[in-house]
Amino acid sequence: MHCWKTVKIDQLYGEWQLIGFSGITIFVAYTLIFLPLSFLLDLRNIHDDYFFVFVAVLLSLYPIHKAVHLIALSVLKGKIVLLRRKLYRWRIIVAEPMEKKKYMVALLMPFFLLNSVLLIAIFMFPSYFHYTAFLLAFHIGVCVPDFIYLKSMFHSPVNCLIEESDEGYEILRR
Repeated sequence: MHCWKTVKIDQLYGEWQLIGFSGITIFVAYTLIFLPLSFLLDLRNIHDDYFFVFVAVLLSLYPIHKAVHLIALSVLKGKIVLLRRKLYRWRIIVAEPMEKKKYMVALLMPFFLLNSVLLIAIFMFPSYFHYTAFLLAFHIGVCVPDFIYLKSMFHSPVNCLIEESDEGYEILRR
């Protein structure tokens, strides 16, 4: 096997630019979610109680996102290592090379699973759709680095393996 490409998004974009991408994505996603829902749902029944529950769920959304990655990787038989870079940033490293398709499924799993739960919650609790719409937009913003990784993988060869390192990952050809 030889390395086809090395992808390091922290080096390529920088931490602050990734945060900026995520922030813009959160803003655009919230606007695109809230405006149509405000026409569909009754705005007179919006409640602002349970704000502390909203903040607690907002703060736990990133760890839940990472936990879904961990569960998906362990189900897909990846040997994983969890590193803490900073207080708010965790890095999951797959210890052995993994098939591209499996790795892509593990990257997409939190997006589809958590966003589905949040979309269902919007319609189950319409009085709190403004909170849930922001949680959904925030989670879409959290998924931005995953989408950047996926973009690099889409252009890689079909039968390749993904191997992670401390800074990013390498795409290996067989």
